Amino acid sequence: MNEQYGYMFDQEPIVLGRVTSSTWRKDPKRLSFVLSRYKFCAKILEGCSNVFEVCCGDGWAAKIVSECVDHLTLTDYDPRFCEEASFSSSSWPRIPSVLWHDFTTSPLPCH
Repeated sequence: MNEQYGYMFDQEPIVLGRVTSSTWRKDPKRLSFVLSRYKFCAKILEGCSNVFEVCCGDGWAAKIVSECVDHLTLTDYDPRFCEEASFSSSSWPRIPSVLWHDFTTSPLPCH
């Protein structure tokens, strides 16, 4: 085995979220566009302290933005997505929370 890439086999594989997995199966090119958008947003938001992502879906691509900001909070209107995003972000310290909230019914309460 090539020692340059040997470390890859010592790590657990990443599991894609439900939305991301579906996109990969149905239209893998679309996934490259999604990741490209997140990279663009990360560049624009670089250095920001607190960022909210509204309608995060499974939260899988949020890691790209989370590496460029201090704290990223994910939100979604569907509690199933929030649960999955919480699982996706559990090992990413810059994503401290995932909130269930439907912005079409009310604004997010200020703390």
